[in-house]
Amino acid sequence: MLEETITARYENTNDIGIAVVAVLTHNHFDRLLDWTAYIGASTNNRYESAAVAAATRLGNKLSEADAHYYFPGLPIGIYRL
Repeated sequence: MLEETITARYENTNDIGIAVVAVLTHNHFDRLLDWTAYIGASTNNRYESAAVAAATRLGNKLSEADAHYYFPGLPIGIYRL
């Protein structure tokens, strides 16, 4: 069984919530299989949890280089394009 977890960065400026999220896929042994990243902004999501959820569902996918910039601790070799 696969499980997805989310790690995120969030900023709010002038009531615009900006979230950069990494979605990590683990197997049942909790081994990281791959990951991908998205960015999104919204005036309707002033709270971190709402902005992160919206970016995960509707955000723009990041390139490998941008994903590595925001999440340097994650292995770029298993980034899902």
